[in-house]
Amino acid sequence: MNIAYFHYRFGDTDGVSLTDDHLSKAFQLLGHKVFFCAGYFKGGVKGETIPLLDFYHPKIKEINKHLFDRNANTPEDKEIFQLADLIQKNLKDFLLKNKIDLIMTSNVLSIGLNLPFAIALTRISQELKLNIVARCNEFWWQREYFSDTKFAHLLYEYLPPRTGNIKFVTINSHTQRRLKEKFGIKAQVLHDLFDYSYKNNKSDNFNSTFRSDFNISKDSLLILQSSRIVRRKRVDRGIILADKLIKYNPTVVITGFDGDETERYFTEVTSLANVLGIDTKFIANGVTLHRSENNGKKIYSYYDAYVNCDLVAYLADLEGFGNQVIETVFFKKPLVVNCYKVYEEDIKKYGFDFVETDGGQITPDVIFQIEELLNNKKKLKKVVDYNYQIGKEHFSIKANLNILKNLLEF
Repeated sequence: MNIAYFHYRFGDTDGVSLTDDHLSKAFQLLGHKVFFCAGYFKGGVKGETIPLLDFYHPKIKEINKHLFDRNANTPEDKEIFQLADLIQKNLKDFLLKNKIDLIMTSNVLSIGLNLPFAIALTRISQELKLNIVARCNEFWWQREYFSDTKFAHLLYEYLPPRTGNIKFVTINSHTQRRLKEKFGIKAQVLHDLFDYSYKNNKSDNFNSTFRSDFNISKDSLLILQSSRIVRRKRVDRGIILADKLIKYNPTVVITGFDGDETERYFTEVTSLANVLGIDTKFIANGVTLHRSENNGKKIYSYYDAYVNCDLVAYLADLEGFGNQVIETVFFKKPLVVNCYKVYEEDIKKYGFDFVETDGGQITPDVIFQIEELLNNKKKLKKVVDYNYQIGKEHFSIKANLNILKNLLEF
């Protein structure tokens, strides 16, 4: 089967893009051919570019300005539909050229970062009688900046569209219930997964220079926060954690860019690091989805940061699921995690052995548990090996192949 995989952007290191990468490999493992199409590509991912699919395209940014700001001059609906018509023509050309049998997408039909794209994709799927698997990490009503939009009528109509040719997939149980309550849509839950056949999971000739290239001492306690810099992810707590582990000469490494929800949060984070005197590295420009080189300079994989870290901090208040949890488990690193809502309901039940915080509070007991792992290599190995086996059993691509196979059947 020929599968079209649509997204705004491919090759970034956010959770959606990372899981898309794993899922596309799983579909190929099942014998299908995957064709990528997006508004922007990076990180070694290749496919067909339709610039208007990117939410950073100037015309889409202009639409979004009106979507998010009730005081802005409002374009009429026809301007949105004119863009949708143009996108629909490009999508049709791509689908017919590659003889597509099924469409796969993430978030396009659930969050309004590119409303013309959502409208176009819904319409062309009906025109060509193609089924869609719509993976939904989150929905527009979960983001505060959509709460007072003038385009609520379009968001309700197209996000999500209620047509008979779409199978909806959520990444957590809470969103599954809300989708049923709000729109009467029955969705399947598919948590974030990881490809346990990934080979670059140890120190090698390429990633052995990671610390030196980012000016991190080999003796530093490298605390990794593999998150975008947005308020709900609370990367500031990782800096506070480092301050309480100051005797270990900590360096905090943050791999993500400041995202689409920042509200000056990046400035707050850098200010905190300066006040506390914590060495903090923002390395988003030096890592991407896959390894590469640019004019002789190494561009590291996002996962090379895991190989080189000593501790992962995941202290978010709100997450759709938690791909960083699964990644930490795969790379056999200790994790300190805040017990956010989805973690409590969908992850904790599997019995992982993590250092947990209540409300992200870095208490003396939290520090005691972390130091027990840092100072006892035998105990650390026992804990990370134990977590790895749980992850392999429940969150690996191989363990979920039958679920993925059934997902593609209509």
